[in-house]
Amino acid sequence: MSTKTKPASTKNAPAKGIKSGKAAPKKATPAKATKGKPSPAKSTPKTPTPAPVATESKRPQPPKPGNTCAQVWALADQYKTRGEVLRVGGELGINKHTLSTQFARWRSHHGIVGRATVSA
Repeated sequence: MSTKTKPASTKNAPAKGIKSGKAAPKKATPAKATKGKPSPAKSTPKTPTPAPVATESKRPQPPKPGNTCAQVWALADQYKTRGEVLRVGGELGINKHTLSTQFARWRSHHGIVGRATVSA
């Protein structure tokens, strides 16, 4: 008959791999070299650069056909104003936030900036 015996208590014993007593000293980090870069105090003031103009590659791409976003883009092609797109899209059951976001992307894709002008 074999009987199992419990090992000696390890409550106060240090964990494996950790030495009792002092903590390990921290390694010193070398100072970062500024190879040929002027210090901030000596740098020349920068002139403000103009905002970049959206190019073809930076503009949002049209959505894939057959989904809700493509449906909003089709409405935007047809109606041209945000109010009409929101009204008609709402009647079709499209979320108003999706309508607003996709109309803004449609405008950006077509390079439309600023307010729309309505001629009387």
